Amino acid sequence: MSDLDPACLPKIIGKAYDARQFTYKELNEATKGFEEEHKLVVDIVDGTVHLGKLGDGTLVAIQKLKCRSEKNLRKILHRAELLSRSSHRNIARIIGFCFESDNTLLIVHEHFSNGTLEEHLRHERGNGLSWYLRINIASEIASALAYLQYEISTPSYIEDLKTSDILLDIYYSAKIAGFKFLKSGLVNGSCSYVVSRDTDVVYEFGLILLELIMGSKPGNISEVVLPKIDGRKFHEILDPYLRFDDHLPLQREQLEKVVGVVVQCLSSKENGGPCMVDIGKELICILKDNMGSSSRIEPALEVTFSNSSLLQMVSMSPDSMHASLCQNAN
Repeated sequence: MSDLDPACLPKIIGKAYDARQFTYKELNEATKGFEEEHKLVVDIVDGTVHLGKLGDGTLVAIQKLKCRSEKNLRKILHRAELLSRSSHRNIARIIGFCFESDNTLLIVHEHFSNGTLEEHLRHERGNGLSWYLRINIASEIASALAYLQYEISTPSYIEDLKTSDILLDIYYSAKIAGFKFLKSGLVNGSCSYVVSRDTDVVYEFGLILLELIMGSKPGNISEVVLPKIDGRKFHEILDPYLRFDDHLPLQREQLEKVVGVVVQCLSSKENGGPCMVDIGKELICILKDNMGSSSRIEPALEVTFSNSSLLQMVSMSPDSMHASLCQNAN
């Protein structure tokens, strides 16, 4: 591919894409020369992701992608444009980009200092996640996945989403890492989009939900986990940190409902199953029940749940969510 003039990039991706164009010097300084110690261990073919801090203190993840032709570059920039225009409160946004002369594209993603969901479940960060926080995080992930599949002009799918790909902000709100949406592996000679079937997305979400319940990777699901679920021995798979009392009806009922969602998700490949919108609805109902039993929840959020349809809550964009909360708070 002949080198492209960086000044042409905004024209390639269209006027709607208003992300900032960085210089390589800025990003090199942000990552301290792309040092190995700032490199994130993520599954990206022919690419890397480095942590960095911009001059204004903004924490970012900088993804390097190699493209072999101008056509490939246009494809991946087009996807970045779609993601930047279709922002969701639970998806880390794209801040900007940079194009190197060696045909390497650098995408600058929003990042967060509170670590990943996996780190919190492993107690490598924080003081442990409560049951409410876990269900809230699950509903936010479901909301983002439903939004990507059904609420934007070009449906987007995420391949092999894991708890290590889900960031938490200081309020413990989930943010799917932006670099999960772009991959530089070559398929038929072109930079590929991340594509997966609906059932794959649902199944992988089920694994995340199960990990939220267990506090660790599920391990052998078919031979160990599912038999315990079938035998209703939920306490044997539940994260001990949660200290659930099996004799309290509300806790038992909520656990049974969430486990039921897990089973639906894990059986989706063989028997079909719910879509992400239905899963989001169900989790929001469970979350609402939990809110009713907790004095820690903001009253405005309770009103929002009461006055908004579940589908709206699943697919609500950041601006409409904020407007709804503000309106109900007044």
